[in-house]
Parts: sequence; structure tokens; C-alpha cells
Amino acid sequence: MFFGKNGAERTAFEKREKRIPLRGNGIPEGEGHPPEKAEGGTRMEYSAAYRLADEIKQSEEYRTYHGLKKEVMGDETLAALIREYRKMQVTLQMNVMAGQQNDPEEMQRFTEVSQFLLAEMRLQQTMADILKIVTEATGLDIQLPG
Repeated sequence: MFFGKNGAERTAFEKREKRIPLRGNGIPEGEGHPPEKAEGGTRMEYSAAYRLADEIKQSEEYRTYHGLKKEVMGDETLAALIREYRKMQVTLQMNVMAGQQNDPEEMQRFTEVSQFLLAEMRLQQTMADILKIVTEATGLDIQLPG
């Protein structure tokens, strides 16, 4: 149970919405630590970012990826196959960019984990889309691959 300034009970969600960002040195801002002022204004509120994080965690892409990740990483054989794929991933991508075909037999070994890899790719694309929206809103020039 959490209580606000006027003594009224606050929910866990309301408590989480009031998360206090850490300063660059890791010391939380809060009572006894007034928020640092940016030149010409006050520090940005992070509650929208926390709500976005919660929405991402509720998304189908996130739930599918984490469900498959738990399943795959719980099987040592499949987990080893993922580690092997990660090691080969750069080579496979370079072959595609160079217009070379990857050996179908080599790729066949990864069919057992293809659903996991696709789910991971979908979540990565979602995160890239969100980053693009935020960076465009701020006017930052961040070049993303793809």
C-alpha cells in the first residue's frame, strides 16, 4: 500500500508512474534532491516512457518472443543451436548482401528455431519503428540500418 502527499492511498501503478529517474551518477532524484533544471526549463517527465514500456510488454510481439525464448532457452539443444546461429548470422547476412546463396542444407539446421528467430525479428522491427518515431520527433539524426 502506498500513500500520496495528502495521505490518500495510491495504487502500485500510480507509484510506478512516479518513478524518479537517476542522475548520471546513479543517485536518485527526489526528496532532498531537487530535479536538475535544464537550461531554460525543467527536467523531462519519464512517465510516458514507462507507460510505453508497459505497452510494449503487453504487445503480441513481446509476449510471443518471450514465450518462445523461454521455450527455446529451456532446451539446451535448441539454445546451443541459437548460439550457433548467432555466430553464423553475420556471414549469412553478408552472403545475402553479396548476392550469394546460403547453403540450403546449412539453413535447414535452423528450422527448429525459425519461429523464435522470426518472433525476435518482429520485436526488433517494432523497437526500430518506435525509435524512428521518437528520433524524428526530437529532430535527432540517428541513422538506423535497413
